[in-house]
Amino acid sequence: MKNIFFKNKKISLKRGATLIELLLYISLSGILLLAVCLFFYLSLNARIKSESMRAVKREGSHAVEVITSLVRASQYIGSPSVGSSEEAIKLKMVDEFHSFNVTIFVEDGVLYVDTDEGRTALTSSHTTVGKVSFTNLSPFDDKGSVQITFLLSAASDSTRNEYEYSQTFYATATQRK
Repeated sequence: MKNIFFKNKKISLKRGATLIELLLYISLSGILLLAVCLFFYLSLNARIKSESMRAVKREGSHAVEVITSLVRASQYIGSPSVGSSEEAIKLKMVDEFHSFNVTIFVEDGVLYVDTDEGRTALTSSHTTVGKVSFTNLSPFDDKGSVQITFLLSAASDSTRNEYEYSQTFYATATQRK
């Protein structure tokens, strides 16, 4: 600090900031930067978790819709037999021109529908299917009824918690006959 005398008056000139003021500014700037970075990190994690949940729910709902519509339109439930459960279901479909077989099963974590015309995946590589159960609830000499249960999980190579999400889907479908 430098003192200047001007007509018998002492004027004090302050040049720059003191060390304490600089440390205070740097500390406040660091805290503010940390808060902004934490906000973006948490936002990114929430977005990833939301995308995982959305993929599981979308694919699970689609799979349930397709399976139940196939069971409703089927003419005959080949397997599982009445009162039993299996990891695959075989249906006999009949339309105006011909009859064909439909099999729904899981292979390598993907749910497939296999017909005489080819195989179609109901789920993608973004999800993994597990704990599949088709239970034939049909009473004898009546319309066939099947309970469908499967676990669908978000598939990821990462071990981060944001990518982990699973949901069990349940449905029951009865043939229209």
